[in-house]
Amino acid sequence: MRKKVRVLLVIIMITAMFSGCAGEPGPLRICVDLAYIAGDTTSIDLAMYDFEVSLEKNAGVTNFAVEYIPETGAERETALDRIRTEIMSGGGPDVYIIHCAGGSSFLPRGEALFLQPEKAMETGLFLPLDEYIENARYAEWDKFTPSVMNAGRTEEGQMLIPITYSLPAAMYRAADFQHTPTKMTWDEMLSSEQLYDSAARLGDGFGMKDMGGGFGLDFPLDYILGKLADYKNEELAFTEEELLNHVNTMFELQKHTAKTGAYDTLYWSEGSLGILYSDSSRGNRDRLTRNGLVTSDVFSLVPFYSDDGGATAMVQIYAAVNSNTRRPQDAFDVIDYFLATNRMQNSELLDKNFYMVGKDTSMSIHEEMCSEAYPLNRGTEYTSEENFAAMSAVRDQITNVQFAGQLNIELQNMMLECYDAHRFGEDYTGIVHRAYETMDRILGE
Repeated sequence: MRKKVRVLLVIIMITAMFSGCAGEPGPLRICVDLAYIAGDTTSIDLAMYDFEVSLEKNAGVTNFAVEYIPETGAERETALDRIRTEIMSGGGPDVYIIHCAGGSSFLPRGEALFLQPEKAMETGLFLPLDEYIENARYAEWDKFTPSVMNAGRTEEGQMLIPITYSLPAAMYRAADFQHTPTKMTWDEMLSSEQLYDSAARLGDGFGMKDMGGGFGLDFPLDYILGKLADYKNEELAFTEEELLNHVNTMFELQKHTAKTGAYDTLYWSEGSLGILYSDSSRGNRDRLTRNGLVTSDVFSLVPFYSDDGGATAMVQIYAAVNSNTRRPQDAFDVIDYFLATNRMQNSELLDKNFYMVGKDTSMSIHEEMCSEAYPLNRGTEYTSEENFAAMSAVRDQITNVQFAGQLNIELQNMMLECYDAHRFGEDYTGIVHRAYETMDRILGE
């Protein structure tokens, strides 16, 4: 009797499973994972509520539910395990809007949903979006930076949609210093008498950390290395010897900036491209920006050149559609509408508060965003014509793009250990060796 009952239960479960597949798709699930970086769950929820109302009213997407992955702790770990299990079982959220973990400017409060987004897209987890982009209704896709967008492509098509990215640069008053961005290499930058100070300031592991100057630890090895890995073939793109040489160079650059008193010198700054490089709004053209620089200054920018030549951009926020979705058009419409120009200009989610199109933190995928023609914050914030041209000249030198992930985190952790060892006169060769082995293993997992 018990055996018959068990058989009956199995039949009922199988029938229910297949009948569910044959029925109407359930609510469109929009997975939002920003809080573990931004650290402001309540404000994100409020901003997303505004998007939800507009999405249904203006884009016609109905029957959807926004799911927020908790910021930290056991709740986050449980949510990540659940969603990953759903994905591997052929389900999961339909749409993802995610902040990468591993960017040197951001300290994640937990593990990312996709530990290596570039590897994840090679495994078929995301839906190719080319045909949907061709028929898009809301965003100006033709104005999205091609070099950054291409980083989200595989042989199957556009899998990941970068939303914002960081691109470090040193900034000077144009009256004091002139540089025309090129695709020179890191070694060429170090060999340049004119640019060595800029290389030292960008590459010494210290970064400007507040409006008045000062510095904090900010190890930029990922930007120097350029391409980190071939994710399809699961191979690192640099050798252990190259990695150790860069660590040695970084400490040499620290000696230089200390000897020259670089951080006590006025009228220069370092950061990532963003509107802070010149804010032409608010009626105050001489508002202090950083280290003696003011917003009315015309700036000359020096990119952070990489081993491969040109500059490295690091994606901070990206969106994607689950390859398992049963509502692909609606799922794409969420991203398309999220990236609509007027929303990018005015949405709280795409403003400085969440480091997405932040003041000096990151650039929008929309090439003209932050210009006078495409101002932020309801038309009140934009970059002057001269400085927007300078930022565009740096952006044109992008040759490598990374989606920050496990390899970036490992590089940061390695440098923290090496930094401590170096301060106490200890050998750090073994630290570099272990980190290299760990990164090689990560690629194969």
